[in-house]
Amino acid sequence: VMRTYQKISELCRKLPLDQQKQVLAMVQTMIDGQDIQDETALTSRSKLPNPHCPYCGAGGHTRKMGTKAGKQRYQCTICHRTFTETTHTIMENSHATRSQWKQVIIDTLDGQSIDHTASCIGLHHETVFNMRHKILIGMTKYLEEDPVVLKEIAELDETYVLESLKGSKFPDNAPRPPRRHGERANKRGLSGEQVCICAGVQRNHGAAFASTVNRAQPNKEEIRSAFDGHIGTGTVVFTDGAKSYGVLDEILDCAVEKVSVEEQKQRKVANLNNVNSFHSFIKERYGKYRGVATKYLNRYNMLFSSAFRDRAKMIDRFCEALMTPGLIDYSVTNNDVEAHGLLDI
Repeated sequence: VMRTYQKISELCRKLPLDQQKQVLAMVQTMIDGQDIQDETALTSRSKLPNPHCPYCGAGGHTRKMGTKAGKQRYQCTICHRTFTETTHTIMENSHATRSQWKQVIIDTLDGQSIDHTASCIGLHHETVFNMRHKILIGMTKYLEEDPVVLKEIAELDETYVLESLKGSKFPDNAPRPPRRHGERANKRGLSGEQVCICAGVQRNHGAAFASTVNRAQPNKEEIRSAFDGHIGTGTVVFTDGAKSYGVLDEILDCAVEKVSVEEQKQRKVANLNNVNSFHSFIKERYGKYRGVATKYLNRYNMLFSSAFRDRAKMIDRFCEALMTPGLIDYSVTNNDVEAHGLLDI
């Protein structure tokens, strides 16, 4: 900052006197304008009603009670518990600002790299890594409260990505030799190196869903585990003809239609174009990240499902849910990032 000030001072001294006066006038105008903005923001903030209690949900029964770590502290007059404006949010126990958290949410849904986000908001790579995974865990909690349900006409199919130990030390007793980013699997065709992503998409710009429960080709129990609770009553489900999808017709009130490659070419209605497009989206993001550690894959599956359609709406929805105190606790610790909801297959 001091060097920048010295450079500006040197440049100003080289200007004629009348131009120096103009520069000073412009600087004074900028300062006056910033003071007005700060005062307006402070006044508007002071007029805002106190937030609802995140523990009992009471509204209009909270009062200010000093500050804690620079944050306004409140007390509920009903349950008498105290909280701050970040309690039960992903910002709890964080030094990052609200605008920095919002930018990380936006970049996460946009598929930006962690290094890109870190350079934009001026934070360390590891800090942004933890912020991103706290957001991914928060998204998972949010979608567990309001799960994706495919209705009307849906398309189901699986896609495969290579197992990845990215970010971890390669174990000495691993069943395969290590490989570099972008290399192919050591075995041809489907094998234990291929991790299966079961995906479903509702037609007519509907919701998308993805989940990983197994390696290689999924069996009936794995299909059931992936889609149970995510397909609505009376839904017509198009699949590629794999026998394992027949279990959905048995346990759910839906109609499973098997579509061969020839039928997809001949019939306009019977096709898997939407779910194939979703697969392409997943592979594009997966390649952009240069792979995703397999243990974190279901966190990213939630991200892929949310970002596939209506990205702007999902940004607003997640910002509101994850950054506003409420009865659902979205706070996540760094220990949770390392251990919560890891995929073990």
